[in-house]
Amino acid sequence: MATEHEQFILWNEATQKFDYFMAGLTGAIIAYVGQAFSPQKLGWNSSTLELVALLLLIGAFWCAFKRIETFAEYLGVMLRRNRADDSAIALREASQNKVARDLRTGTSLTREQKASLIEKSIQLADSADTELKAKGAKAMNFYKARNYLLIAGFLLLLVSRVLSAYIYDLY
Repeated sequence: MATEHEQFILWNEATQKFDYFMAGLTGAIIAYVGQAFSPQKLGWNSSTLELVALLLLIGAFWCAFKRIETFAEYLGVMLRRNRADDSAIALREASQNKVARDLRTGTSLTREQKASLIEKSIQLADSADTELKAKGAKAMNFYKARNYLLIAGFLLLLVSRVLSAYIYDLY
């Protein structure tokens, strides 16, 4: 059975592959629709619906890109938070020993220095945790927006294609 860390790595890879797939799929649909699109006078016609569908798909592509970007930032903040947590744990363990040394200089740390470093690590972890929640919410918003825009754009594209087959113009 996979450890929790291995499960996280597998989940992370699957999430990233899905996001890349969705961005690629959206880009391919935009390219297909864009090459076949022939602009006409704006009005209540299939060409206008197709233009709106294309704009929705472009919005979905932008959201897909921003989702990937935000998720990469999320992982960076998670790494920073985990390092701060690990640092606080190591400092607490070192403070229980009689001697703790500064890793850069090799000099012994006083009790006050140890306490200060522990507090600083806890503050960094708390700050990163707050930022992590904000980045996670932002990534989820881009995820939802991408999906809604993609579905709306695709459905509107279908409507415009069906409409163009039966009715040339509503005016």
